[in-house]
Amino acid sequence: MGFSVDSIGDHHWLYFPERNIPFYRLGFWHNLNPASAPPGKTAVYGEVSYNPKKTSVAQAQNITSETKKSILQYLKLGSHHVIAEKIMPIKHAYVIYDAWRQKNVPTLIDELKNEGIYSVGRYGGWKYSGMQEAVLDGRDAAIASLLTLKSAHPNIIPAQRASEEDMAQKKRRQPHGTHTTVLQK
Repeated sequence: MGFSVDSIGDHHWLYFPERNIPFYRLGFWHNLNPASAPPGKTAVYGEVSYNPKKTSVAQAQNITSETKKSILQYLKLGSHHVIAEKIMPIKHAYVIYDAWRQKNVPTLIDELKNEGIYSVGRYGGWKYSGMQEAVLDGRDAAIASLLTLKSAHPNIIPAQRASEEDMAQKKRRQPHGTHTTVLQK
């Protein structure tokens, strides 16, 4: 939802475990990236979940309506402040842990690794995880990839980050047409 007001707090996202609030998270786009909303405006997203196999279309519409009302109430805004709105149902937003997952995911991950594919993070690892775990998974996958690459190509030279000036000096000293592969840590 986009709002005509210039400030609704300095949060990035908030979680709401209360039963009387239909959404479980609010995110504040304009605080994550100011370009996400025009100057003097704000933008939030609200997240709800329901099982589409157990929820009728009318029930889903009611959840959406109650969510919008609750967001406005929480932010102490009126419907006249709403300048943009988009409802985005996401069919497979969260991993559901079930017997199939428990039995098959480790085998799938191992098979992908055998092919040199590091399937990590929330979606790649078929798991529910936070951003910090996804970043660590990405780091671990990058390290594993570099180690695999280094063992397959021992002439690759790992290097520390170099300044632009260092790189320019190296380029001036290097004969034309010569290339060195450098991996950054």
